[in-house]
Amino acid sequence: MEVRQVSASNDPLDGLWLSWRDADFRSAREQEEDERRREAEEDERQREADSDEERAQARERRRKESKERGEENPEEEEEAKEEKEFRKNERVMRMLQQT
Repeated sequence: MEVRQVSASNDPLDGLWLSWRDADFRSAREQEEDERRREAEEDERQREADSDEERAQARERRRKESKERGEENPEEEEEAKEEKEFRKNERVMRMLQQT
């Protein structure tokens, strides 16, 4: 059996016929809430990625500056690796909790 998918305002979406298993029978409000939640999650992931990139660039600048001055700090490099691994694990745990 096939059903015709409609928009949130109950207007038919031309050309979209779905198996009844794939049809979305949620209310318009539920669909909008889910869409807002997905957008918020995507925004949060983007902010985290931007923040990670900024931190990486700042860390790289500090590393280059200290190398130019002849100061090498292996502890700082190790801390950076640990921080990166921690943030990665934190994101994975959040994704697992959401599923």
